[in-house]
Amino acid sequence: MRAVSAGERLHELNVTFLSEPSPAPGNRIVFFEDPDGNILHLIYRQHPMP
Repeated sequence: MRAVSAGERLHELNVTFLSEPSPAPGNRIVFFEDPDGNILHLIYRQHPMP
């Protein structure tokens, strides 16, 4: 069984993303809304913060 990323799971749940994942050096970020309209984001960090 393949692991599913948080972004893939949100997409499966028909979450509306406000942007495409935007790359930054070593990171990726994407914004989306929760059911109440709050703007949230996911960050992938190539190297975890200490």
